[in-house]
Amino acid sequence: MNGIKNIRENLFISQEHLAAYLNITRSRLAMAETNERELPANALLKLDELFLKISSEDDIHLTSTEINEQQNELQLFLQEEENANNIKAKQLQAKLTNIKNNYNKALQLLQAVRSLQQQLPNTPSNKKDLLWLAVMEAEAIGKIKQNGLVAQQQLQIKINALTQTI
Repeated sequence: MNGIKNIRENLFISQEHLAAYLNITRSRLAMAETNERELPANALLKLDELFLKISSEDDIHLTSTEINEQQNELQLFLQEEENANNIKAKQLQAKLTNIKNNYNKALQLLQAVRSLQQQLPNTPSNKKDLLWLAVMEAEAIGKIKQNGLVAQQQLQIKINALTQTI
């Protein structure tokens, strides 16, 4: 009776629903699906009738109302997804702008630090200043890496993906 489960699953019917249709308990149906018990004759007849009815319905069509409902549901879903994606894209665009600004500020800081490093002679009196400039150089390089072109391009790719229309 393995076929019972195949029929049920192919029709997307739960055990509960099929058992109710056949006027048997769900556990009895489950046992019949695993060949532990037989179905009563009247349940077999109803199952056979259902299977034959469904098998003979080659050309099943939805009504225009049902089709319109599905199309409207799909349009609503797509509009909601597009709105959500636009919001995400705007958030990422703001983040990208911030990253680009931080990148440019870090480049300016690095340029200024290196210029000052070249101007200061390496003397004991400038040791503190040179040490501070070395720390600032490392800070600027870290910010450049953190906000660099890879991070910018990754965000741009995400933005492009979110703004693609279906």
